[in-house]
Amino acid sequence: KLWIPIRKTVESLVQAYPHRHSGSLPLVYIRFAELLYLTSKAMETRPSQEPMRDESEERITAAIEFMNREYTRPIELSELAQRGGYHPAYFSSLFKKHTGYSPMEYLIDLRVQKASFLLKYGEEPVTEVARLTGFSQVSLFYRIFKRVTGMSPKAFRVIRGEEVRKNKHLSP
Repeated sequence: KLWIPIRKTVESLVQAYPHRHSGSLPLVYIRFAELLYLTSKAMETRPSQEPMRDESEERITAAIEFMNREYTRPIELSELAQRGGYHPAYFSSLFKKHTGYSPMEYLIDLRVQKASFLLKYGEEPVTEVARLTGFSQVSLFYRIFKRVTGMSPKAFRVIRGEEVRKNKHLSP
């Protein structure tokens, strides 16, 4: 509603400006002050820049936080959906809409990231890394890890671990 008076004030300011040499400069100041006042009022009534989060986004965020805490144990889609109060198929579509990943893709990527860290910086055997990151079977861990990273967990450890050791020696 306030944008129409702002536009009219700008138009009158533009009209008054060419006449500033004829002594109407104070009118320009008055019009400019009006413009500032109306703009500040419009800004007060404008919705906040941060979009409001809807309930589904909050539930998806809660599911992500849950997965980040509990990734070491088996997590089923039905459990995530139930925690959010949704049917599993609907929850999965909402999750994908908000994150770009299905819930299980997100969980697998999370587990592989955690496993990558342990392989790179830790000393645990690969079988223990698989267990610590929530994989129920070592063979499944190998298969998924290779699909996501492009190399086996052992190869990853050798290559990335060597990079870490080199960087440690270069550090002051």
